[in-house]
Amino acid sequence: MHGALKEAYKKFFHVKSIIFLALVAILLLSFLSSLPAIYSAIESYQQARQVQYLNDVGDDLFTAVGNFGFERGRVNVVLNDNGPVEKMEANRRFIQAHRSDGDRALVKALKKLDSMDIPGTTDELFRIKTLEQGIHELREQTGKDLVVPKDQRQAGLAKEWFSAMTAYIETIEALLVTISSDISDADGIISRYSSLKHATLALRNTAGPEISILSATMAANSPMESELSEKIAALHTITLLHFQTLTRLCQPLSSPGISQALAKLKDSYFLNYLPYRNAVLPLAHGGRPYPFSQAEFLDHGVGALKQIAVFMEQIVSETKAYAQTRLTQNKRHILIHCCGAAGSLGMILLIFFYVHFRVIKPILQITSTVHKLANKDLDVAIPLIGKQNEFGEMARALEILKEMAIQLERDIISLRIIDEQLKTSEERFRTVADFSHDWEYWIGPDNQLLYISPSCERITGYTPEDFLKNNNLLAEICTSLDSNEVACHVHGKDIQITPPTSIDFEILGKDGKKHWINHICQPIFKKDGTFLGRRACNRDITDQKKLEEKLINAKKLEATATLMGGIAHDFNNLLASILGNIELAKSNLDVEGKTYSFLQNAYQSTLGARNLTSKFITLSRGGTPIKRPVDIVHFVKKTASSIIAGTGMNLETTLPPCSCKVELDTGQFFQVLDNIITNAREAMPPGGRLKITIDKDAPISPAKDFLPLLPDKQYVKITIEDQGPGIDLTDIDNVFDPYFSTKTRGSGKGMGLGLTVVHSIMEKHGGCTTIKPGKTGGTAVSLYLPALEISLTDRDESNRDITTSA
Repeated sequence: MHGALKEAYKKFFHVKSIIFLALVAILLLSFLSSLPAIYSAIESYQQARQVQYLNDVGDDLFTAVGNFGFERGRVNVVLNDNGPVEKMEANRRFIQAHRSDGDRALVKALKKLDSMDIPGTTDELFRIKTLEQGIHELREQTGKDLVVPKDQRQAGLAKEWFSAMTAYIETIEALLVTISSDISDADGIISRYSSLKHATLALRNTAGPEISILSATMAANSPMESELSEKIAALHTITLLHFQTLTRLCQPLSSPGISQALAKLKDSYFLNYLPYRNAVLPLAHGGRPYPFSQAEFLDHGVGALKQIAVFMEQIVSETKAYAQTRLTQNKRHILIHCCGAAGSLGMILLIFFYVHFRVIKPILQITSTVHKLANKDLDVAIPLIGKQNEFGEMARALEILKEMAIQLERDIISLRIIDEQLKTSEERFRTVADFSHDWEYWIGPDNQLLYISPSCERITGYTPEDFLKNNNLLAEICTSLDSNEVACHVHGKDIQITPPTSIDFEILGKDGKKHWINHICQPIFKKDGTFLGRRACNRDITDQKKLEEKLINAKKLEATATLMGGIAHDFNNLLASILGNIELAKSNLDVEGKTYSFLQNAYQSTLGARNLTSKFITLSRGGTPIKRPVDIVHFVKKTASSIIAGTGMNLETTLPPCSCKVELDTGQFFQVLDNIITNAREAMPPGGRLKITIDKDAPISPAKDFLPLLPDKQYVKITIEDQGPGIDLTDIDNVFDPYFSTKTRGSGKGMGLGLTVVHSIMEKHGGCTTIKPGKTGGTAVSLYLPALEISLTDRDESNRDITTSA
């Protein structure tokens, strides 16, 4: 019994058993994994259907509130009207139409809600049904008063009507808020539309009463009560706030229909109604004659309210379309998941039977043969040797192995002798190569790394073991593989026919720093011509490359400066002539004339052109700074505060407690700070924090800040860091080039001279400029100025770490 169990345990780990178990497991996992997706799709569909249903209910309530608002306002106006009764027929038709539409929409909504159980709606439904009877009675009373002269109407009925209808509408709105909250929990976009609906209702509830009160006052032909005057002022203020809310809510929505409807609504209110309102309101306080009739004012007011209704309808339409789209998408997801699950099950079953006959059975035959060969049964017949597939290739390989087994014994002795010789040669080779300063390595004919010197760790940060474990490590850290020549050398393509070649490429070290490598390699052959691989030598030339790049940039700027200087001087002469002639022309013209205005504009534009030429002169060999000793801490603090004033940015300064003096031209250095802070302001249009730091250990030495190209003296480091989107690392090497800019050109932005001017001025002051990404995002620009002296006497507390706001 024990032996049978042991045998069964062994068979459990056979390839046949493992493959069958794996296929069964895959079958079960595929089925089980599809269930959550299908279940989730069904849940999403049900949720989308409920959202659509609740949205329809909300739209009906939304429609009811809008129509009841029109009814409330028009009835209030008519009850206060002194005009002839026979002219009220249009108003009565208007009231009846909106009353019918509102009742119809409310009945539909309440009927749908009766079939659902939505928490929190019970109280609102009960109150609506309670208020309906009172509203019905008031409608009958107002209906009678609408057809008789004003002196025969019930006293105070207008106020009673307005109060009751307001309570009725607010109760329906409360129900709408509860339903909208339930929808918003299920869908964020619907939540945005719900917010728009409520904001529109709020606008209707403030604009409508204001129009109604003013119209009723005009109809009554008597001075407005102070209470109503205060109410109108409050309603108008809230109405303007509602317009701001609608604008803010519409901005994230991609629908052009809502934006267009909102624009029409604003035009209707602010252009067609508001001028009439502003003309009527002052006169209503004293009951004085109005410049136009009450009907004309009401027509413009109703026009604005109708445009609110149009905007409401647009929101309802967009919401319905979105809810329907979500429902259709979820239906499609259910179908896709079901088809996918069925297809997966069918495919796995087909694979199950195919693997048995095409894979497992041949594997068992090959395995049996391998066991016999392992037991040195060299007379065994190799099965499947005639098959033209992978198993046939394995069988033919076994046949070759069988023939090689005999030869193997004969070669063992020879291999032992060769092994001893190779060990002796390797020891000599390693003694020389391990102490090489350059990074040496040897790659075999199969492109596998055979040897690498320890210097690779000093240059790249990766140990020899790292390279030996990952044969493709050099290609992974090389950032220049887009070059065919570099790719061929790194991957070893066509290396047998390539003569020794020296190339340069860039790698990324383990510490994230880039290094330039000078690479030379050559193929290695035995005396009989057998290819043994290739030997390569890599040398770190990063410092050399930096020096070359600095030299090239210096020559570029020098050439550009020479050209700009010549052009600028000649252009300045032309501008001087233009300015003079414009002044002469202006002196002979009337100051109030259009021609004088045009010449004044030309004069200002020419002054702007002259300012641009001053930048060119600063870049050229001219513009030599007139330097004098300056306390840089005080100068930077004062200058930055004046530049940033009124920009909306927050200035944070971190200054040392000591006086740091440098020699500089204050006018030119003001331009340096102005150009950098202007770039920061354009990178942060809404405003943000601008941090200026003067190194606490100022002055500093170049070695501390990795600036080997500066002379060996002490420097003051000034860092200006913004919170903008930052600068792409690929653009950093070009930021000081003339006319290079990542900003949109035009309107004074994107000229591409700001940092070029900064670079030129800093060089003329014996300093330099660096730019890199900030520690917390944004861009950090560092300025280095030669320090004149430093006072160890502590400055007052105002120069310590402070934060100011502009």
